[in-house]
Amino acid sequence: MNETRNPLGYLHDWKPYRKSQVMLGQVKCILDEYAAYLPLTCRQIYYRMIGEFGHPKGSSSSAASTTCLSTLDARGRSRLSTSATTGS
Repeated sequence: MNETRNPLGYLHDWKPYRKSQVMLGQVKCILDEYAAYLPLTCRQIYYRMIGEFGHPKGSSSSAASTTCLSTLDARGRSRLSTSATTGS
């Protein structure tokens, strides 16, 4: 058995990079703003981040995937409520 993995899947000592911390703060603001409409998908959060915070929008999906991966990482590490976001 891999002893570095927590049995519940949460990493309580997870310390995201500064850029990810800023992004997660923005995600939390969006989730607070849209609390009546939860859960939101990663795509919905991504488009709100474009409109609200000026995140890049382009033909490459790297910005969208970064947003989605950071959101799912935070959700998996108990930084965001699993009921506030969906994996889509």
